Amino acid sequence: VTVLKLKPFTHYINTQAIVQSDQNLDVVPQSQGIYRAIYVKQGQRVIKGQALGKVDDLILQRNLSQLNTQLNLNNILYEKRKKLWAQNIGTEVDYLQAKTNMESMRDQVATLRQQIAQTIVVSPVTGTVDQVNARLGEAATPAAPGFRVVNTDVLKVTAGLSETYLGRVRIGAPVVLNFTDINKTMKGKVDFVGNTLDQNSRTFAVQTRRLKDIKPNMSATMRVQDYTNASALVLPVDVVQTTLDGQYVFIAKKDKNQVIAQKKTVRAGLSQDGQIQILDGLNAGDQVITTGYRGLEDQQSIKL
Repeated sequence: VTVLKLKPFTHYINTQAIVQSDQNLDVVPQSQGIYRAIYVKQGQRVIKGQALGKVDDLILQRNLSQLNTQLNLNNILYEKRKKLWAQNIGTEVDYLQAKTNMESMRDQVATLRQQIAQTIVVSPVTGTVDQVNARLGEAATPAAPGFRVVNTDVLKVTAGLSETYLGRVRIGAPVVLNFTDINKTMKGKVDFVGNTLDQNSRTFAVQTRRLKDIKPNMSATMRVQDYTNASALVLPVDVVQTTLDGQYVFIAKKDKNQVIAQKKTVRAGLSQDGQIQILDGLNAGDQVITTGYRGLEDQQSIKL
């Protein structure tokens, strides 16, 4: 027999999960042309805004030089018209036309400078250069990523839980992650619970973040705590027997000068690691028969 005592009981949902990064990005050139410079190597650490490579901008620079020359001329003409108009010399139309030409040319120069700036491929995040696909002399197009930058400082582990567990998993619930390939166990907390179900898998997303020392796309076993009780009545799962009438166990009870096996109907709850919580039907101190209970009948005389 085992004397039933109150003890902590915790239940976990076990599922497979994968490591992901919100900042695992393909970096594409914003300008078409030929790669004229590659500034980084695979595995190099970069910061947000750092130049990764450069696309040929020779034609754009020539166009800019021509526009700057025209802008200078338009500025001179505008200033002259402005002074004349201040002296009531000339027409207002001439003054406004000169002003419009100058402002239009200024906008064209600004636009072209922006296009030239886009010939420099920059890192959108701080992280590590995971891939360098760009090659000197090759064509650069927005359709072909030239680099991949990954920020591994902050990763997330994502899993999909069955709709059966809707309402049982909440933000802040403890999580245990087991990475069997690297023999590593990590603890965390649920910081995101999906509000919708995937139509194909019928699962909702659960995530934990702020993890380090792991790599994107690694797999893990996620254990999400969905229930805990500091003072529970717990028995081995095999001890609880089930029939069409319900669940029951046998307890040892003194009856005059003998000990008998008394059948007790119970209501069991969740089970975890071979243990099951008893919600109703037993009390602390009951002597539950945990060995030799097979084949017993109610009120049968037994020997401990």
